[in-house]
Amino acid sequence: MSMVMYKESEIVELCRVDAKIINLALSKSRELGRMAIKDAIANFQNFLFSKKGTTVFNMDMDYRTYIINLLKITAESADKDSKEVIFKEIVIPS
Repeated sequence: MSMVMYKESEIVELCRVDAKIINLALSKSRELGRMAIKDAIANFQNFLFSKKGTTVFNMDMDYRTYIINLLKITAESADKDSKEVIFKEIVIPS
């Protein structure tokens, strides 16, 4: 497993910002919300790759912390229909 490079509080703060963007996109349309989720995750993966190099993201603790908190924080302020999209795109990306 890759070592942890960032404090959990730093990753949580990033998740809060990403969650605001995702929820705003979901309020406009499901498809826009899906795209916002995919972009947020891809941007974090690219960031980790630039800092850590090649890694298996699903085994990286920074990535896991990001995904868990993104799911939790985004779902907290979402309606029922949006929660379905959030769960599907974060846990089982298409």
